[in-house]
Amino acid sequence: MVTTTRINRTAAPKAKYLKPSEDVLTYTTVTQSLKRILACAQEELEFIREMKAEAIQYRQDALKKDDSEGRQLILNARLIKHREIEEVVRQAGEEIQKILADIRITRISLQDELIRESEIAEANRLNVIFDSIKEAFQKPEGKNLAKNLQPLR
Repeated sequence: MVTTTRINRTAAPKAKYLKPSEDVLTYTTVTQSLKRILACAQEELEFIREMKAEAIQYRQDALKKDDSEGRQLILNARLIKHREIEEVVRQAGEEIQKILADIRITRISLQDELIRESEIAEANRLNVIFDSIKEAFQKPEGKNLAKNLQPLR
């Protein structure tokens, strides 16, 4: 005789060591644990995103600050160089003015010297003329010449 047993294929096999109420409790406990783990993971993910955003913001701020400081250094260097150039130009102008004053003094001195030299030359020329006239009057022919000269009025 053949005996047939009927197997219920739709029902899930139950563990022999668990009672039906413990099986549901275990599923609920696992679900709650998974939900807590998921919530913690999402909190960690959010914290990491916040940290990443802060890091990006810090990097951008640092870059802006470094850029600003670099530009400030360049501007300060240009300002210092500009002031140095202005000082050199001012000193050169003062030196040029001193040289021009020396040139004026030298020119005036040379003009005075030239005037004195021309006066001396003129005096020497007049002395030569006077001496030649004197000699001419001292010669016998010059005495006749003196008689012929009439005084100038």
